[in-house]
Amino acid sequence: MRLRRSIVLIYRAESAQIQTIRRICLPMGIQILQVLPEQERLPLGFLAGLEGMPLTLTPEEASSPEVREPEDVAADPPERTEPEDIPADAAKLTEPMVVFGGFTNEMLDHFLAKSRKMQLGIRLKAMLTPTNARWNGRQLQQELKREREAFRKRT
Repeated sequence: MRLRRSIVLIYRAESAQIQTIRRICLPMGIQILQVLPEQERLPLGFLAGLEGMPLTLTPEEASSPEVREPEDVAADPPERTEPEDIPADAAKLTEPMVVFGGFTNEMLDHFLAKSRKMQLGIRLKAMLTPTNARWNGRQLQQELKREREAFRKRT
């Protein structure tokens, strides 16, 4: 899975949160993409610019639920290509979320430390993986909420 460059996908964030993300990412040379509500059903990998996929979309493509990524995005397709029991047309996102693509461990640590210090306030965060690259933002958010709830029940 190859990205053209490191990127943060931002979903449903408030303007102050977006500005905080910009202040963290720009000095690090990380690209930022604010995902519009009509783009929430597009695959994460497509939006992140996985190699072989266009990074920008025409307005028609952005609003079309039929846009698909090429089948050869992941060299080793994962066993599980969609989150369990979460349809591609899952409910709209209900809280802010960020997705990190092409981050090293050091970049992620730096981002998370800065975001805590700057009180970003976005609880749903995920790394782009070969598995979730095929999911859309709505599916990812439902999966993250499910994981958060399971974690809460264990503690």
